Amino acid sequence: MGNQDNWTTPKQIKIEREGEPRGTRRGKLRKGERRKGKKARVDELLAAKKVAEQYRQYVHNDEKRRIAHPEWYTPEPEARLRRYDPEYKKWFAEAATKLKKLVDTTIKDGMITVEEAKDWVVELYPL
Repeated sequence: MGNQDNWTTPKQIKIEREGEPRGTRRGKLRKGERRKGKKARVDELLAAKKVAEQYRQYVHNDEKRRIAHPEWYTPEPEARLRRYDPEYKKWFAEAATKLKKLVDTTIKDGMITVEEAKDWVVELYPL
């Protein structure tokens, strides 16, 4: 095939290098990981808090709906229908634990203080 240097080798031909291939781990952070600044952390916290508040609102709306329309939540035995029972409380619990982990890591990294962390807590009751 003639000359095998970088200038004349077609793109379709792969030239193998000697030795082991380079790993993806270079330095302290792996590929795709990065150090986040205060703004990125606050944005992460804000997004997680919005999701938790949204699920909290779902839980409260569902409780109001159960009071207004109890027939929607009782199964009909002759039709063998499964009753309507969304898992909003489970979703809220997962979102709240995610938010708590983010707040803990942000405090550990020194981005926010413990007093500021109280603003990021989302409780299910009271609304």
